Amino acid sequence: MYIQELSKKLRISKKAINLYEEKGLIQPQKDNKGYRVYHKHEQQMLLRIKQLRQMNFTIAEIKEILIEHHYELFEKKKADYQKQIYDIETSIDFIDSVQECIERQEDMSSLSQDLDKAFKLKERTTFQRFTIDFEKLIFWLMFLAVMLASKSQGQDDIYEMISSVLVLISFSIYASPRIKVFAYQIYQKLKK
Repeated sequence: MYIQELSKKLRISKKAINLYEEKGLIQPQKDNKGYRVYHKHEQQMLLRIKQLRQMNFTIAEIKEILIEHHYELFEKKKADYQKQIYDIETSIDFIDSVQECIERQEDMSSLSQDLDKAFKLKERTTFQRFTIDFEKLIFWLMFLAVMLASKSQGQDDIYEMISSVLVLISFSIYASPRIKVFAYQIYQKLKK
């Protein structure tokens, strides 16, 4: 298959295909007239490159993955995305409070400290090689809540009350970076 047909089929520009060849990611063979011919291997490689580019991997990272087999870059990229998600969720959680303080011209000291703690939580847990897996924590809290609710079977209000509290805690942890900071601080105190 020649570059024009390949470009159309894979929806990759000819310029990009030429760049990937220049960077050593693909090595098409040439026919007897000197035209580059792209076989199944090059097509598959281009599809891999296309997918990695859509996930914002750089060409250097793609080369490390596809040529040098440095697959740990997937975990690094995933961690980068998780940090971005955390930062966005934290910003969303605090944006109304910040706006309110600014509009009312209130003291922002306490809010600023809370926001700093929320953003630093991600850094601390990353650098200390410790992380609270909040998804697992939420899963186990919900599991415990269901078990307690099923144990009560409408007969014991204490089990239902504890179950309800566990569900509320789970949703709070899921929805609020402030609660995550608080949970982390409790963990640090218990650890000492």
